[in-house]
Amino acid sequence: MELTQFLKTQVDSLCVLSPRCRKIVGHYLDGLIRGHKKSIAWIIRELQFPFTTQFWLKQLKQLPARSSRLKKHLYQQILSKVDRRSKFFLVGDDTTHRVYGKEIYGAAVQYDHALKAFLNAIKLVDLVTSNSKDCMLLNDFTIYLPRNFVAAHSWLGYRYRSKIALVSELTCSMVHVLRKAAVPKNNIWVLVDSWYSSGKFEKRIRAAGANYVLQVKKDRRIRLFRQWKRIDHYFEYYKSPRYFTAPPENKKIFYKEAILDGSKFGRRKVFGFKEESEKEWRYFVSSKLSLTAKTAYQYVRKRWTVETMHRETKQYFGLGATYSGRAEYLLAHYFCSYYAWLLFQWYKWQIIGEQNYMTTEELWLQYIQESSEKKQITSHHFLETAKIYQLPLQKNVKLKNRKIPVEVI
Repeated sequence: MELTQFLKTQVDSLCVLSPRCRKIVGHYLDGLIRGHKKSIAWIIRELQFPFTTQFWLKQLKQLPARSSRLKKHLYQQILSKVDRRSKFFLVGDDTTHRVYGKEIYGAAVQYDHALKAFLNAIKLVDLVTSNSKDCMLLNDFTIYLPRNFVAAHSWLGYRYRSKIALVSELTCSMVHVLRKAAVPKNNIWVLVDSWYSSGKFEKRIRAAGANYVLQVKKDRRIRLFRQWKRIDHYFEYYKSPRYFTAPPENKKIFYKEAILDGSKFGRRKVFGFKEESEKEWRYFVSSKLSLTAKTAYQYVRKRWTVETMHRETKQYFGLGATYSGRAEYLLAHYFCSYYAWLLFQWYKWQIIGEQNYMTTEELWLQYIQESSEKKQITSHHFLETAKIYQLPLQKNVKLKNRKIPVEVI
């Protein structure tokens, strides 16, 4: 099955939307992929869609209103095709969408740690679910409303919620979906970086019934001989490093491990990892005391799936290509961008398979080529089948009861 046909089939299966809305969503996905980083007016003009901008936006407003039903449909659609005996990894993080303007939903001056600067941007908190074969199964997102935005729009009833609370909510809802699909508790693993590794987050994940490998900061306190010490100081003075070889690069990974009583976590297994080319140690806490260092490192490496999703949605699926400031249009645009990325991932492991693996960039180029070939075939077929009938010229032609000479025509 071709990639364009696969996307069309998946969009047509969204029965919770009206037929017009499904058609608009299909065209919008095509516009995001072929004309990413462009506005709706540009997509309509360049790709020659027979719609107005107002009609387009009116249909897209159905997506935020039916988001819960859409998510439920996607969950049922994909979880019936996966192996429940494999491991499932839930990775949460946030990304920045820089915007220009004053009255934009969720936009405020925030600090970007990647660029190390203050930007007027929207923070998207998202989650991606994969299995042990690195197949991307599901994703979810929400918009983070900063304190200064909530304070400036308090009359609208907005309520401030931290990024940790949003990530924990997305993670717990996804854990509930997996548990409802008869996935065992031991097969669900949550992976986040040190920004989200708080006591409240750990408590909610443990109550939801999932395991975790959380990165913690090096100044996290542990209890040793009735005294509190830092994790890095403990491993430096009491543990000697060992190493193992990690495929496929065959790099040496130095590690330290111990079962410690950490602050706000309780008795957990703590790992310290350092690659051969790195200078500083990174520390992780696991809820499973029998977890080995080699297996924990394999789980830690899967945290980069969410970073890959951020890069690809911005580069190939126009995550930042929205020029509207209204909440419903922003949510509809983000849903289409994340959904287009997810469909590409489904095509990888459902149609292509593991033997003929293709990157997202290769699939994107394939989609562009298939769309251009389809357009050429359609235009060529039209030129072959269309017949232009020419009427013979007459000496006098009547037009609105007036006789016009042939020489004037």
